[in-house]
Parts: sequence; structure tokens; C-alpha cells
Amino acid sequence: MRAAQDLYQASLDRQRLDAFVGAVGRIGDSAPERLATAAPVLASALRIKLNADCLLRQRALQAACLTQQRDALVLQAQRGATLTETLTGTPVDLAYRVAATREGGAGYYSPYIALARDVARLFGAFRSAQYQYLPALALGQGDAIHLQLNSAPSFQNPRSVLVAPLPPIGDAPPPSWRSAAAGALCLAKPDLVLPLDDAALLFATDYARGLVLRVTATDGRVSTMPLAPDVERGGLVLAGSAPPAPGPVAEAVVQGRWGFAGFSGPAVPAQIDGPGAWSARPDANVIVGRDHPLVLRGGASACVAGLTLRDGAGLSRSLAWKAAGPDAIEVTLPLGRTRPGPLTLTVVRHGAVAPDQIALTGRVEPSRLDRFTVHAGDRDGVLEGARLDQVTALTLGGTRFVAGALTRVGEGDRLVLSAEQPLAGGGDATASVALRDGRSAGVPATIAPARAVARLIDRRVAFDPPRAACRSICRRSWCRPVRR
Repeated sequence: MRAAQDLYQASLDRQRLDAFVGAVGRIGDSAPERLATAAPVLASALRIKLNADCLLRQRALQAACLTQQRDALVLQAQRGATLTETLTGTPVDLAYRVAATREGGAGYYSPYIALARDVARLFGAFRSAQYQYLPALALGQGDAIHLQLNSAPSFQNPRSVLVAPLPPIGDAPPPSWRSAAAGALCLAKPDLVLPLDDAALLFATDYARGLVLRVTATDGRVSTMPLAPDVERGGLVLAGSAPPAPGPVAEAVVQGRWGFAGFSGPAVPAQIDGPGAWSARPDANVIVGRDHPLVLRGGASACVAGLTLRDGAGLSRSLAWKAAGPDAIEVTLPLGRTRPGPLTLTVVRHGAVAPDQIALTGRVEPSRLDRFTVHAGDRDGVLEGARLDQVTALTLGGTRFVAGALTRVGEGDRLVLSAEQPLAGGGDATASVALRDGRSAGVPATIAPARAVARLIDRRVAFDPPRAACRSICRRSWCRPVRR
């Protein structure tokens, strides 16, 4: 029983190797330039040891290099348990340890055959004077099993008896696949691939049949999408079916038959977007004159195929973006040379769903409002901050101030605002500032005490005659006073 199980395990390992060699050969013959990218995917899907140095050689030599030394290419298929444990529940640690030793066959025979042949030799049960038992690998292809031997059979004494394993009889445990998706997958994407971990037998055998993706929407609607394994892409691909109706997805599970028994799992993180789902957060106002970061929320980020920005002059440009969550994307709008005015952001999605048109408003950078100071009884106050040329008026306690002279002081601005009537009161408050584009903002305001005022109490005028005596000097027709 132990030898039969190990021989069956060796047959499965050989099928994984044959699937890898066959795929490498097909790609090498038809499109050798794809080997550099396809070979790592094949090796990961089939659990084959990849010689990365082969990918550095010339294209004509890569396929031959990848498939040489086949005895050392096959890795353990399951990361947590061997394939025999998964299929039959019997441990095979002893068989692997024996096959790895020089006496057990490593270096002399193919490890797939030596694994069973040398275990059988330990018990001495398969050899007699008239019969010699030859273990054969059973490679399933469609509805037939092909046997592969490590030596030619003999028709004379000792005659050869072929020992071939068959799949275990009984209920087969369901496959222990796991979804390898890094994030949500869009069901409307035409080239969608459902990546799977620990699914080497899915690609090497025909045990999996009738695979579908069962999608359940949040409103309870259920739809199925046929799936097909694709070893060159490392997962399951859609078999030409239309995607479900747009809307939120509650659950997406891979289902089908493994051998003669049905199974359900694994769950796949899936999304499908509907029209009108995206909106700008926190609002649709963007700042022109510089790059403006923007967050869009509400839709399925995995279904976004591209973003396009169109300004008021009709100029369109494509934008780079990244997913910030299942329902959020981040984009930086290049508005360094864009004028204020209406903008349109178009969200293009996979599938037949119409793009979303998001209306944005480009505005100049808002003023920085630091403080407003005015003295009680004054008509003029001073507003401090930056970009105060956008300020048109200020209202404080029912008194309206109109923008006046603007001066630049250091790294900020000082704006004088004037009112028609003197301001009464005192203390701190909040003033409302009106900007040129129609927006308003608050600014801390300080009403300082009234300024000191000088008042004239009395006024007197007195004449003080000169103390020095004067004398007159007369000359002919005129004379003048002379001060001594």
C-alpha cells in the first residue's frame, strides 16, 4: 500500500513536470520572446524549480536550458503537506527521505520512479526467480492512462510485471486552493485571471471539471461565470461569459467538481462597478496653479481602466492614478498651467458601463487669513495673511469693511479695510471674509481698546513788546528803525 501510494505520488509529480516542459516547448517554438516572463509564472503555478540563469541566455537556448536536469526540477507541490497526504491522508516522509539518499536512488534513477522502486526493494516483496516487478508511472491524459517505465520489460525469466498505480478509491478531499489575489478583482475586466496558490494539480491533471465562479450580489442576485485553467497565466480565466449586472458584490466563490465529488472554494475578492458611483471628496473644488491631489470614492477601484481630465479650453490629458482602497482611488491633477474655471474628470471603467463624468471647479489658491485687528472707534482695520488680493470685503459684528491698500510685509500681506462707520465694542470675535470667487472664510478678529485721543483744553494769545529800544536812522528821503 505504501509503495502504491508513493508511486501514485510520483506519477502526479511527473505530470507536473511534463506540463512545465510542454508549456515551455510551446512558447519556445511559437514566441520565444515570451519565455522570460512566462517561465516564472509556469514554475510558480506548477511548483517547479526555475533556473533563473537560463533566462539570461539567448532566446534560442532558453527553452533547452529550462528543461534540462529534469530530475531536480520538481518541488513539493503543497506548502503545508505533500500531495499524497492531500489525496490519501497517508504520510510519505519516509519515502522522500529514502529517495533523497544515494543508496535510495538519487543520482542513479529518475526520482519519480526510484521513489517507488527502492521502497519496494526495502521490503523485498516485488522480486522472485520468475517475476521482476517494474514500477510504472501512470500519466493521465484525457480518458486514458499512459504508462512510463524506467527500463525495458523482459519476456523471459525473470519476466517483467508492470506495477501501475491507480487513483485512490473513495471520497477525494477537496482541493486546498487559496486565492493569491493581492487585491480585489474586477469581474468586468476582459483579461481577468483568478490567481491561485497550491493549485499545481489543477494545471497538471484533468481532475477539476465544471469550474464556475458563483457571484452573489448584495441584493441576493446569484450568477455564475464559467472558468478554465490557464497554466501560462497562473490561474483561472473566464471562459467567454458575460459579467454579472453592475452592482456591489457580496461574495464570489469558485465551485466545481474535483474528480467525482463537488467542492466549493476558495472565495475570491471580486468587484463590479455601476454607473454614477464615483464622486470627488471632500468636494469638487480644486486649486489651479499647482498640482492638486484628489481622492475619488464610491465605486470599485479594481474596475477603473483610466482617468482623463479636460479643461475649459477642451484640452484633454490622461492621468496616472492608484487604488487607495476597494472604493477609493488617488490621483494628482496637473493644474500648474490651468486657468480657473470648469474642469471635467472622466472615469473610464472595464466592461460596457458608461464612463462617469465628474464636474470640477478650478479656483485660485485661497487666501491665508491669519488675523484681523481693529481699534474700537476706528474705521480702518488691518488684515494679515497671504494672497490677500483675493479678499473683497470683511464683515465683523454687522459692520462691513471694504478692501483698500495692500502691502507686502516679509513673507505675508497686510490689507487695510475701511468701514463707513466707526466700530464700537471690544474683545475677540470671528469675522467673515468674502473672496473674489464667491467663497467666504472665517478669520479671528481682535477689537482692541480705543486709541488715546489728545483734547485741547484751553488756548490763549498774548503780545510781548520788545525790550530793546530802537533808534531811527534817517537818510535823505527815508529812514528805518535800528535795533541796538
